[in-house]
Amino acid sequence: MPKTSQQGGTRALTTFRQSEQQDFLDNDGEVQHPPSSLGERDIFHRTVSDTQEHTYEGENGDAHVKEVFATYTRHRIVGFHRKDGVWYTQFANRLPCKAAPLAAAVHSADHDWRTTPPPEMPHHPTPNERPGDSPEWAYSRWEQPKIGAEDAYPTAETCSDLAFARIHGEGANRIVNQFLCGAADGQVWHRQNGVHGWRYAFIATVDGYLTSAAVVEHPHNNSIDNYDGTLYLTRLANHPNRPQNTSSWMLARVRGWLRHNTDYDRLIALAGIDGNDGTCYKAADFEYEGEKTVTASSDTVYSHDWTKTKWTTALS
Repeated sequence: MPKTSQQGGTRALTTFRQSEQQDFLDNDGEVQHPPSSLGERDIFHRTVSDTQEHTYEGENGDAHVKEVFATYTRHRIVGFHRKDGVWYTQFANRLPCKAAPLAAAVHSADHDWRTTPPPEMPHHPTPNERPGDSPEWAYSRWEQPKIGAEDAYPTAETCSDLAFARIHGEGANRIVNQFLCGAADGQVWHRQNGVHGWRYAFIATVDGYLTSAAVVEHPHNNSIDNYDGTLYLTRLANHPNRPQNTSSWMLARVRGWLRHNTDYDRLIALAGIDGNDGTCYKAADFEYEGEKTVTASSDTVYSHDWTKTKWTTALS
C-alpha cells in the first residue's frame, strides 16, 4: 500500500505516482488529473451558506450588488492510500476522499476547490497551529457570487444600460476592494490593489455585479495649493467585459455627482500606470496639466522609470 512521505518519504510518493499511472489512464493513454499532482499541500474548500443584496440609489435607477456568505476551509493533504483498487487522499483534519475526483476538481475552474486561500487567510498557518475553527483554518466572508470559466460575466451593450451610484455604508469597502483585487471571476486587478478608506466611492453595476468602480480621496499631501478644495481620483477599474467608453462615462458621472453634492473646487487624476496614458481623462474633458518622470528609486509601483501625467477638472 504505497503512501506519501509520512509513510516512507520520497520513495513512497514515487511509488504512488508510478502506480497511479496505471489507474488513471484515459483512452488516449494519458493521465487525467493525477492525484499526485496535488502533493502534500494545503487546499481550500469553499462553501456558501447565505445570500444578500445591497441597493444603492443611483441617478438612472438603483444599483444592486449581490453577495453570498462563503466559508473557506483549509484541508492539509498528508498522504495517499489505495483500497480495493481505488486511490484515496488522506488529510490531517478530515476523513479521506477519493483522490481522482478531488484532483480533477482542484485543477478545474470550479470555485469550490482551490489551491490558494482568499487574501484574508494566510497561505500557511502559524507553526504548531492545530487544525480547527481558527481564521487560519476556516475563514468566512461576504463576496460576490463566483462566475465560472464557462459563464459570461454580466455586461451591458452600452454604458447607458449601467446603473451608476455612490456606494457607502456597511460592506462598501469590502465590495469595492474585492472588485479591485479580482472581481467575481478573477479578471480585474488594479496594480495598486484596494484602499483602506475614501471620501467617496462610486460603482456601475449590471445584474447585481460590478462593471466599474472609482474611489475619490483627500490629497495625501496637505501642502498642495487649495488642499481643502481638492479631491484625488485614486482608483478607477473596469471589468474587461464592459461597454465601450466605460472609463470616460464613469468619470463624467463621478464629476457630475461631486459638482451637485459637494463644495469641492477640483478633481485631480494621475495617469501612467499599466499603460494608461490619460486618454479616458481627455475624453471626459479633464485638462492636461503636465507630466514628470518617476524614477524607480522613488516609485513603489514599477521597478523602472515611468511617466506620470496630471489631469484636472473643475467641480465648481
